[in-house]
Amino acid sequence: GLEVLRERSGTNKQGTTLLGLWQAAQETGFTAEGCQADITALREHGKPTILHIELPNKLQHYIIYYGEKKGKALVGDPGKGMETLAFEDLDLLWKSKKCLTLEPNETFENLKKLGNEKKTWLKQLIIDDMQLLVSSTFLGLLVALLGLSAALFNQVLIDKILPDNNFEKLYQGIWMLTTLLLVQVVFRFLRGWLLTQQQKMFQIRIVSSFFERLLALPKTFFDTRKKGDLIARLNDTARIQNFI
Repeated sequence: GLEVLRERSGTNKQGTTLLGLWQAAQETGFTAEGCQADITALREHGKPTILHIELPNKLQHYIIYYGEKKGKALVGDPGKGMETLAFEDLDLLWKSKKCLTLEPNETFENLKKLGNEKKTWLKQLIIDDMQLLVSSTFLGLLVALLGLSAALFNQVLIDKILPDNNFEKLYQGIWMLTTLLLVQVVFRFLRGWLLTQQQKMFQIRIVSSFFERLLALPKTFFDTRKKGDLIARLNDTARIQNFI
């Protein structure tokens, strides 16, 4: 993930270097080569290339050149996302003309494999809660089915019972409907209790895992991170819980 790339590239609070990006690319499955070129050579190359640029505020920055789109340069900026720039504007930003070409090699992991790894991770994360989740899902279906009982009773009441003035069936129907609604309330309560237990145990487990991993990290990790980065990672646990 992103943390692995940060570690491999030696990224710290001051940023990274082209050498760090080269090392990260090599370890991630790319054949990387540092070059010095110009706009013409870049357009002829036509493949993803990391460019070292200087922003208008004089800060050093890196962007990825992907190719041409409608006569403009298609670039990916970590701070802005995908955008197009006129080649003249890109040439002004790319003052050093230093770049890093990237070619995936045989060790490169494709998105399909990474997607399977994420599915495996998610499965392992919720496997302890599977029984509770299945039970709550089953109870939810029962609650929904029982909720239809009122609609069916109203239909039978209007179409058959009232026209026939059958008060005996009316009383029986009211009694059955009341019983079904009480059962629905009980099932809804049980489902809510199960979900509360799942949420509590899942939250304890994932937060404990987060702190165990956090405390096992070397000091260099904390030297290259801001407080906001750690808080954001902790907040991610709440997003995972909401997703589950």
